[in-house]
Amino acid sequence: PGPMDNIPEFIERKQGRKPITYLHPLMEPILERTYGVIVYQEQVMQLVQSLAGFTLAQSDVMRRAMGKKDEKSMAEQRSKFIDGAKSSAGIEKELATEIFDLIQKFASYGFNKSHSAAYAYLAFQTAWLKAHYPAEFLAANMTAELNDQAKIVALIDEAKRYGITVQPPDVNRSMATFIAEGRTIYFGMAGIKGVGVGAVEAIVQARSDGAFTSYYDFAARVEKKVLNRRLMESLVCAGAFDCLGHGHRAQLFEAIDTSLHYGSQVQDDALSSSGGLFGSEDIERPKEPALPRTAEWPDGERLRREREVLSFYISGHPLQEHTLAVNSFSTINLSRPDPEMSGKPGRVCGMIGEIRTRLDRRENTIAFVKLEQFHSSMELIFWSDKYKQFAEQIKVGAVIVAAGKCEVSGEAIKLTVDDVLSIEQAEKRFARGYVVRIDPEKVQPQQLEDLKSRCNTSDATHALTFIVAHPEGNRQYSTMTRVASSATMTKYLCETFGESNVLIDTER
Repeated sequence: PGPMDNIPEFIERKQGRKPITYLHPLMEPILERTYGVIVYQEQVMQLVQSLAGFTLAQSDVMRRAMGKKDEKSMAEQRSKFIDGAKSSAGIEKELATEIFDLIQKFASYGFNKSHSAAYAYLAFQTAWLKAHYPAEFLAANMTAELNDQAKIVALIDEAKRYGITVQPPDVNRSMATFIAEGRTIYFGMAGIKGVGVGAVEAIVQARSDGAFTSYYDFAARVEKKVLNRRLMESLVCAGAFDCLGHGHRAQLFEAIDTSLHYGSQVQDDALSSSGGLFGSEDIERPKEPALPRTAEWPDGERLRREREVLSFYISGHPLQEHTLAVNSFSTINLSRPDPEMSGKPGRVCGMIGEIRTRLDRRENTIAFVKLEQFHSSMELIFWSDKYKQFAEQIKVGAVIVAAGKCEVSGEAIKLTVDDVLSIEQAEKRFARGYVVRIDPEKVQPQQLEDLKSRCNTSDATHALTFIVAHPEGNRQYSTMTRVASSATMTKYLCETFGESNVLIDTER
């Protein structure tokens, strides 16, 4: 309990890195077990009794006034505390005011010790579950936050950091909720727009007789009363049929009407022949129609449709090919905003997802832009002069590098934009060299020989730095080696050593 600002102070005092101090000696018996920091609500009540002579009833009145943030009542309590501190303990007004301010700062966030104990116990339980069953723990959290896109995205990002794969919906494995199998989490089908729990239950019931073998097998076995075009469109676009290996999404989308007709025909034949749905195993099904010949959706189209039904990308991301630029040119961490960045200059690389414009008092256009990275986003603010200057670059789907002044509030971060660059422009302006991570046990001698042949050429202007994996910690080696800075060199390094092991060294 208490303000978050008190946590570092508590830790520093507990570890002996900071001295434990008290504003008044009477505070020590009450706060000594918590290193001089107010932690529990009971301590507030004890402090006002000990320092200002409050009765138990009076201290409870002050506690309630603080909890309700009642300014009028708080002003009265402040006056009573200052007067009581003087008469009861001989504490001067200035010190009494300082103590009351400290108590008031805590009390707005405080709660009692028994409440704290219950929270701590729950925290230990969930920490144990997360440590020993991380996939199951994260899957349960995803189900609990099914309607909160931002939290689902954050949980998927966390799963990836744990090496847990989050798979798109799968008609042969997924349930209504998110489920974990080993180190894999399957997206809950009830989380797909246009797919209700009733439809998922029908799908699960149908596959209890065995996995679906094809797109048309699915249509034939799931009760036709729950199947409709919207449901099939949502399942196709979400990638729920990808597991079948029966055509690509564009083909399945084109075949929706055919599949519904085929499934209806199979079920009608079964009813008329046996007097009950699937009552006889001897009925021969009609031959499954061929899937239409149509080109696959381009990656951008596939991902756009996927996002429309899932609210986010899961099988890929339009920024995938720009991973190196996002990692290299961003000085702002969108996943974990740093409060110390507030008021300071920052830079971020990402894709424009949404644009909102409005007129200011002078009838000039200003814009609020949602800039997206893989699992996080932030708001870019363009005042009228900057919007006019960069209007051509501000397009939905554009990948940009934006620079400006940061504003951090809790988990939200905004950037008031001063400059906008393309990735190519950012590389020319900020790139100073390449950083390559190497694992001596995995790198091949021929790879290093090949790299050596590309170094110190006539057009080599950028430094090459190596970070070498070592049992006692990574070792960084800056050499006199230089290479040419180009898209070709960037591609070569990424293909040779792995994109995750290459970084463009930039001016921060």
